[in-house]
Amino acid sequence: MIVHAAERADGDGDRARVAVIASRRVGGAVQRNRAKRRLRELVRHLPLRREVDLVLVARRRCVDASFGELGAELEELCTALDVLDTSVSAEGGG
Repeated sequence: MIVHAAERADGDGDRARVAVIASRRVGGAVQRNRAKRRLRELVRHLPLRREVDLVLVARRRCVDASFGELGAELEELCTALDVLDTSVSAEGGG
């Protein structure tokens, strides 16, 4: 997957905004929707900073990869982009 991040200047809102995109290269409608559902579920459990906008671009591997692999990759990418809220514990469910 590819993750794009941008800081919002206003910083308003109670949560980060996230968009998930899957092009036809991922597969048919069923595969695209599955990839998007999986990525939305994974990002739901991440403690994202509220002033961040994210765009997740699904790739073909998102359909067949295990949930654990996808979660680890997404967390690694978000850490590299510095979009995780470190003041919220992962167990707390931010």
